[in-house]
Amino acid sequence: MIPLFPKCRALFALGAAVGVLFAAALRRSGRPWFACLGVLLLLTLAACLFASVQAVRMHSRILAYCYTRLLPKDFIEGYTILLKQARVRPHIRFSMLVNLASACTAAGDYTQAGEALDQARTLPAAKRRKAQAILAGKRCHLYCAMGKREAALGEWKKLDTLSRSGRLVEPDVLEQYRVRIAVLDGNVTAQDAEFIRETMKTARSELFRTDMKFLLGQIYACLGETAFARACLSEVAACDRQLAIASQAEALLKEI
Repeated sequence: MIPLFPKCRALFALGAAVGVLFAAALRRSGRPWFACLGVLLLLTLAACLFASVQAVRMHSRILAYCYTRLLPKDFIEGYTILLKQARVRPHIRFSMLVNLASACTAAGDYTQAGEALDQARTLPAAKRRKAQAILAGKRCHLYCAMGKREAALGEWKKLDTLSRSGRLVEPDVLEQYRVRIAVLDGNVTAQDAEFIRETMKTARSELFRTDMKFLLGQIYACLGETAFARACLSEVAACDRQLAIASQAEALLKEI
């Protein structure tokens, strides 16, 4: 994460420079070279650790614009610049592109979301299948948001296959995407509504919870449970208009 932020790079460089100066001073005072080298390595490691912690904190504050504050367009504007400037390891770049795709889907910019997923490079062999599962899930979500049922089903089948070949996909995640596709078909059940209600209780972020609330409103609308549907959709419609599902919830409220 350090390469993402100039401030963190400067902190690391400063810490490393202090280590060099301190080690040099020890050497001039007659200390053994191996002791000086040990001090240099220790101080450099401490500087790296401190800068890394600061970088993670800064990155978390940026992610909060999308996942907590529900302002995906503000997030995209800053994160796109950060991603272009970043020179990071493949797995970090992969995660950043996935975050960008999630934000673009939330903002309703489906073209950019697809481009971000296309740019996400496959990770080394040890993590390749997990990366494939993540990308299939994100594409399934994207196609559901676009109303592309067949494309979404194709990605869901990939997830299903991966789930059978190891613990790459949690059963609840697979079921969640199945319910999304069922909503597109208009073929949902009361059990689907119960599953989504339970999923909301363990929501990892405010964005995910709001997305599940919208999905639950859609399920209730399909089931003819108008009062419950309106309650869910009204909450989503009250969100900031940077969130695409806010406008979609408002439109659906007018239909039921």
